[in-house]
Amino acid sequence: MSKKNDLIEILNKRKGSYSYFYYIFAQIRFFLMESNDKFYFSIGEVSEILNLPISQLRFWSGEFDLNVRKNRKGDRLYQQEDIEKLKKIKQLLKEEGFTIEGAKKKIKDKNIDQKIITSNLDHNEIIETLLSIKSGLEDLKNSI
Repeated sequence: MSKKNDLIEILNKRKGSYSYFYYIFAQIRFFLMESNDKFYFSIGEVSEILNLPISQLRFWSGEFDLNVRKNRKGDRLYQQEDIEKLKKIKQLLKEEGFTIEGAKKKIKDKNIDQKIITSNLDHNEIIETLLSIKSGLEDLKNSI
């Protein structure tokens, strides 16, 4: 349901643009592809989805160290995760006015925050497991 709302929000933002219908078509196509669980998208498809030139996608892929897969011919193959990263980069650069260096720093800071949260969860799970083992060992010791 949130994808549908996201699509409607995106389309409402673009109203009045000279490429509005082309953009609508690309977004609907992307929405349908997502629901079919397509794994890889060509650079042309990503260009349509994000309404960005192919050259800019290539540049951003290099600047932001996106590990975009390539097929035997060398064509870039983007996954859903890559498209989400590119959406975030576009938002930072085009909508929020960040410089490339500022966007890199913002993304890096966000990744660090996520790693800290993840490591805290892992840390808590480890503590619970160790306490469980300790309790089992104490029970074993008392039964001897």
